[in-house]
Amino acid sequence: MRDAVTVEIAVQQLPGGPGRPSTVIGLRSGQSAVLGWCGCGRCQGIHRIPQEHGITVRITAEQDQWRLCNLSTMPIVVEDMEDPDLVITIPADRRLVAVTIELAQVRALHRGFAQPALKIFGPAQRSVDEPTVCAAPTHHSPQLNEDTRYFATLVALCAPRLRESPVATLPTAREIAEMFTAIGQPTTQRAVDSHLDAIRARLKLIGEPREALATEAIRCGIVRRDHLDILPTP
Repeated sequence: MRDAVTVEIAVQQLPGGPGRPSTVIGLRSGQSAVLGWCGCGRCQGIHRIPQEHGITVRITAEQDQWRLCNLSTMPIVVEDMEDPDLVITIPADRRLVAVTIELAQVRALHRGFAQPALKIFGPAQRSVDEPTVCAAPTHHSPQLNEDTRYFATLVALCAPRLRESPVATLPTAREIAEMFTAIGQPTTQRAVDSHLDAIRARLKLIGEPREALATEAIRCGIVRRDHLDILPTP
């Protein structure tokens, strides 16, 4: 059984250094995890968030959504990584708030950090007319929602190898962002990187280079040549 929810904890920024690697936690449906800052250092069962973020939460995975308990003393916000206008504010001590955002980031409301404390990769939302059983499954790869920006970003990454050759040079995050912006779908290099990170988490390729991501997506049939129709003609 694959994880229903993947949580990535922000790296701790160290003076004069790159910081420690981020921590990634996988939760299956029904499982939960407490993430936050412990001042005493002796609390058991808590996944540490760098102190500067100042939040403590419990994330619970469910089949088609996830729930968040704000255990902090301040409000927190949950932001949709695909739609900056979709923001949920959760007051202090609010429990079991249902969240259906697939790609989210969590931060303290009143702290102006550029980096979120957490990134949450939640369950893909099932279309209302999607059949409950696939008619002809061809592989066991995770299903990605083809109507999302993160899927279009993956197609854009793989496009040269679908159009030209299996060894074609892949576009950079900046080039992908410029392509979407040019067709009236403004985005940023940072957003492109976030979308690709989300897909890496789904495919269990966290930390792998873009080449490995593209190779796996094409090999498993997650991205096919007919998906190029969602991109502008070069």
